[in-house]
Amino acid sequence: MCQSIHRKIIDYLVLTLPFILITLKNVGNVWLLLLVIVGGYLFLFDRDRIRLSSEVKIFSSISVVYFLIFALSNYFNGAASLDDYSDLFKKLHFLLTPLLAIAITQARISLKQVLVSGLIGLLFGLTYQYYQSFHLNMNRSSGLFNANIYGDILALYSIFAFVFMINHHKFYERFISFALFLTGAYGVVLTGSRGSILALLALVIITLFIQYKSSKKQLLMFILALLSVVVLVTLLDPSIQKRFDLAYQQIELWLSGEKLTTSAGYRLEYIRSGFLAFMHSPWFGLGMFDPQVLLSEYSRIKSPHSHLHNEITGHLLSAGLMGIVGYFAILYAPFHIFKKNLQIKENRLAGLIGLNLVIGFFLFGLTHVTFQQEVINSVWMFYSVYLIAQIKHQDASNSSS
Repeated sequence: MCQSIHRKIIDYLVLTLPFILITLKNVGNVWLLLLVIVGGYLFLFDRDRIRLSSEVKIFSSISVVYFLIFALSNYFNGAASLDDYSDLFKKLHFLLTPLLAIAITQARISLKQVLVSGLIGLLFGLTYQYYQSFHLNMNRSSGLFNANIYGDILALYSIFAFVFMINHHKFYERFISFALFLTGAYGVVLTGSRGSILALLALVIITLFIQYKSSKKQLLMFILALLSVVVLVTLLDPSIQKRFDLAYQQIELWLSGEKLTTSAGYRLEYIRSGFLAFMHSPWFGLGMFDPQVLLSEYSRIKSPHSHLHNEITGHLLSAGLMGIVGYFAILYAPFHIFKKNLQIKENRLAGLIGLNLVIGFFLFGLTHVTFQQEVINSVWMFYSVYLIAQIKHQDASNSSS
């Protein structure tokens, strides 16, 4: 009886979480916390039910070590109170990965159900965003989220819809998922997030390249032609043209040493000054503290942001070489698992979704913050753990049959 209740709770949380992550800011963290609590209960009182694959264990271990690297960096840099660790708490998801994995591996929700939940969430999120744009005339509409964060989440969900479309054969499934992909892609445009727009285009190209090896060329050529029209229409949008032209002008101004206080100027200055600061403490960095303080000696401008808009620079500054090793390890481990499973028919969909997740987060991290922001961390942690667990569950089902 108790096991049945646990299973129902876990299934409900896993089924609804994809919907919540794109519609309700911060509520996803509450759902993850509930999963962690259930996982902790199982670990303490019902260990016989725990069956973690070696891949899940490795990913969980890397996640914990990743968190500890930043904790040690803060400690070595003189953190003495809880306030000194406040930014570190944004990475708490990684420390709790083992308990989250225990809970998620108990779920019996299929990948298709998770994707459909996400697509419904995408529909609701886009409805509210379009209402903001076209009825409220809001500039850079982004639902309840920050524009850059919503642009990244929207780009991920849009590419999930695209992958769903090319991996399902029923007409209504393809039609609905492709319509959601197109409206989602335009939603990314409406956020005005240049990094998200370019990342989505890159993910579409990568997905087509992977699928080209095993799918009908005629279908892919049709999709490519249609996407080319969509891309052309998007680039002809005056507001998007203006933002990309502005970025180009800002880069030129930064290179000449003028007008540094622009969107592109801040990002380029963060990279320059971040590397200079990293050289001061290359092994464990300078800790997860306020960039305004950390970069004050090296930057030509005062930072107005709480992060550096670039994960590579951010990791080097906060945790040095150990941090950047941890960063690439936490990306490479699932990337390797997903890439390997592309060759297995039963796991191909999970592998392709997973590859887009990992590559997407790497691309987002070039211009935005990912692993240093709790909302986007929730998206990463849920999908990475679920997809790895789903692959191993499918393997177990195949071997038993």
